[in-house]
Amino acid sequence: MRYIAVNDNVDTLKPDNDVAPFKNILNDMYAKDISRKTKTAKRQRALQGMYIGCTPPYGYKRHPQNRSKLIIDEEAAEVVREIFKLALEGRGIRQIRAVLAKKRILVPSAYKCLNGGTRFDRFLKGQGEDYKYLWRIPTIHNILADRVYAGDLESHKTEVASYKTKKRVPVSKDKRIVVENTHEPIVSREDFERIRELWAARCSPNRHNYDNLFRSILFCAECGHRLAMAYNTTAAGTLKVYYRCANHYENPDKCGKGTSIAFDDLYGQVRGKLKRLFGLLNDCEMSERLKNGMAENGGQKKAVAEKERIEKRMAALSKLIKKLYEDHIAGILDVDSYQSFLSDYQRERQELCGRLSVICAEIDKRGERDKGFEQLKAVAGEFLNCRTLTAVMLNKLIERIEVGRPRKENGKIK
Repeated sequence: MRYIAVNDNVDTLKPDNDVAPFKNILNDMYAKDISRKTKTAKRQRALQGMYIGCTPPYGYKRHPQNRSKLIIDEEAAEVVREIFKLALEGRGIRQIRAVLAKKRILVPSAYKCLNGGTRFDRFLKGQGEDYKYLWRIPTIHNILADRVYAGDLESHKTEVASYKTKKRVPVSKDKRIVVENTHEPIVSREDFERIRELWAARCSPNRHNYDNLFRSILFCAECGHRLAMAYNTTAAGTLKVYYRCANHYENPDKCGKGTSIAFDDLYGQVRGKLKRLFGLLNDCEMSERLKNGMAENGGQKKAVAEKERIEKRMAALSKLIKKLYEDHIAGILDVDSYQSFLSDYQRERQELCGRLSVICAEIDKRGERDKGFEQLKAVAGEFLNCRTLTAVMLNKLIERIEVGRPRKENGKIK
């Protein structure tokens, strides 16, 4: 891949780029400093009780004269009050969801789109008309649990892990910023606390001691939603813990397969595959063969050799074009011959430039594979002596696991 920076006079195809690494270091330090200052400024605003979020929570809107302050959006606030009222009556979240759907109340994303919030268009594209009224269980749960409706602001719920990435990670509740009585509440604090008490009373202790190891990496191959842990008791009285696609039960038209897998089966399969991987990485000979297979070193050498050949030819073409021009000026070449030779050389150079871009991309890609393999080996080395799977191990080594339904081929289940 070729990189050109006109202002900094940098071109990766040219050898005179000695100052580029130092500029990269300075630019990186500048970006880090700006990120730190921005975080500090936002934190100070949050501590003063200012709203620093991008979009106001459902039921509120920004004050027209002070955009850091929330005021009640009466139309949406009526829906919030209805949700809290139903919860105080003892209705469960699924029952509340059914009431909202029956009354054809727009979901928050559809309501915000209707009021000019283009940020939420992507949630509704390609969906049917009924989708606008299909409230999700987590949405209702988050409304009932959000302190903003009691008049408090809870900020710093998530943060960017590094200034080099946009990925946000959740912040533990004890580290969040809470400022009370910053705006007008939609529900009374007594009602809000009462619902908390009702939830605490309804919580029952777990009937199993299985740790939800695969929480963030397990997905349904049919619809792409995460699988949730569930359990039931068999006729023989045995407890069965498994993962299932909750989207199948909430939206059967979107996921009609009902994907599920027993916890013990999943644990055994993942443990077996990781054990085999650890064995390969621990074996020096097998590790080197695996690395060579991933990086395709034979192809790498050919690509580097071809890159050098092309660069030499392009340098020669530059000299030929320069000599051609000098001969033309000196009257050695007539106009027609000059134009003919020049067009041939320029065409060849253009073709070589295109091929060089492809080769550079291939070399970079193979280099990334090499780097990825070394990172995998380093991370795997932390867990070589582990006898059981842990959430930390799985999250570091595995990005995604998709579970589908068994299929038959030639009468056999695969």
